[in-house]
Amino acid sequence: MSGTPECDIFISYRRKGGFETAKHLFDLMVRDGYRLSFDIDSLRSGDFDTELLRRIDQCTDFIVILSEGVFDRSVDPGFDREKDWLRIELAEALKAGKNIIPVMLGGFTDFPSDLPEDIAAVTRKNGPKYDNYYFDAFYEKLLQFLHSKPVNAKTDMPEDGTVTEDAVERHNNPYYCENDKKERDRLLVQQKLLHLFDASFYDGLASDVGKLKILDLGSANGSYIMDRLGRKDNLDSILGLEFDTTAVETANSLYGNDNIHFEQCDLEAEDAEEKIRALCVKHNIEDFNVIHMSMLLLHLKNPRKLLKLLRKIARPGTIVVVKDIDDGLNLAYPDQDGLFSKAMELCSRNPLAGYRKSGREIPFLLKKSGFSNVELARNGFNTLGLDFDEKEALFHIYFSFIKEDYATLHSQYPSNQFYKDAYGWITDNYEKLEESFLNDDFFFSIGFMLYTAKR
Repeated sequence: MSGTPECDIFISYRRKGGFETAKHLFDLMVRDGYRLSFDIDSLRSGDFDTELLRRIDQCTDFIVILSEGVFDRSVDPGFDREKDWLRIELAEALKAGKNIIPVMLGGFTDFPSDLPEDIAAVTRKNGPKYDNYYFDAFYEKLLQFLHSKPVNAKTDMPEDGTVTEDAVERHNNPYYCENDKKERDRLLVQQKLLHLFDASFYDGLASDVGKLKILDLGSANGSYIMDRLGRKDNLDSILGLEFDTTAVETANSLYGNDNIHFEQCDLEAEDAEEKIRALCVKHNIEDFNVIHMSMLLLHLKNPRKLLKLLRKIARPGTIVVVKDIDDGLNLAYPDQDGLFSKAMELCSRNPLAGYRKSGREIPFLLKKSGFSNVELARNGFNTLGLDFDEKEALFHIYFSFIKEDYATLHSQYPSNQFYKDAYGWITDNYEKLEESFLNDDFFFSIGFMLYTAKR
């Protein structure tokens, strides 16, 4: 059984008693970036038995949802051991040596002593005990048993299930991909247009600081930090850190010199502090007086963890600059047909777009991480005063990636009805949205936010 892996985690359950728990786990794990196979009913091609066993053969982790009496014929008179798919799936996972994680429901703690021979070995497997009241603790424990890791959210985001919340929660999402030409072009347009939003701020920052010693986090290909601060006369050094290796190579080829360096770094990794300190030693950087993050925190699962790390490595007086976004501040008027409301709702439910209510949390996160003098330096960017070309650019900054992301999601997961409908809707209405946006009497405000704080 071979082929391109479609899942890293297989969830096995019996519909009677196990479906709700299995579906809840599936939704959470998809949200957090794991690639799963959950509902075998979705298998539409090929022989059912062969396809099911192929999925199990491909997976790394096998989660099996068990309730007390799950293998007891007296508990469920309709139960047939020989035609029980849960038993068949479990036997195949044991045979294939998968990492099996039993989840026991409803206070169930002990396996029966007379399990069928082909699944008897499950009694030696460990797993978390399900606790609905303390579900968050249970879920965190479950993740510790996994061998699989979340995949790259931009290039291989697993999302087989519908995002049902009004806004996706925080999760690790490296997002930027230098090999994605459309993404590069969109960010370049964004960088140029948003000069109107923040250029004077960066000019003032540069004039207030002596020698600029900058730690830039989430640098992408380096163009943003170089455009805003990289060519100031008082620049001393820049160390840019970025998840995407190709972007790092591009940044160094374009801007790297004795004082400007870009390095690959996973800022959410457990060894992030150690690596940052090692890179400072590598480039003879003793300290920073500016720590800069543009559109980074919305893509992190635990931004406070990073901020606390930064406070540890920053010297007193260091200025922290955070640019983020909050779609709760977006405003489109007039919107008589509700097209813009619908498009912004799709943005909030786009698992590739980051946490779209991030901006409002930044002051809280900075203060809780020990930073002081938190100020909102810029708030909101709108169409007032923009010429036609600038308005057109602003439209594509916000709306083009929605269309492109849902095209990607629909292509990767064609059986997902939500992605299919979302892609169809944004494709059908994109020109109408753009036409309305470019009308002289249309007003749009986007929730970019720029904060400063001090160590």
